[in-house]
Amino acid sequence: MEALNRPERRPVFAEIASLDAIYHGAQEPGQLAAHVMVRDENWKYIWNRFDIDELYDLNTDPGEMNNIADDSEHLNRVASMRDQIVEMICHTGPGPYEWCLLESEKNE
Repeated sequence: MEALNRPERRPVFAEIASLDAIYHGAQEPGQLAAHVMVRDENWKYIWNRFDIDELYDLNTDPGEMNNIADDSEHLNRVASMRDQIVEMICHTGPGPYEWCLLESEKNE
């Protein structure tokens, strides 16, 4: 039996509005572009504009109850996943997510 040709694994991105935009109809660009999420294999990182960032190991925490973004052992993973988001935004054009690029430049 032939081995299946599986596509190369690639990260998945999502852009998410703020709760104020979702539930209360806020239309300001900052509210419509409040979060960016990347999932890469078993890791999920959410870059939050107005709140703390989130990182979850979906193998050990599928319910996303234990945010490990601030754990020192995961700082490199957070930086790497932020870089993935910045790269994606550079390819698609920043639009309302320019804040990610500005924040990234501040941290360099």
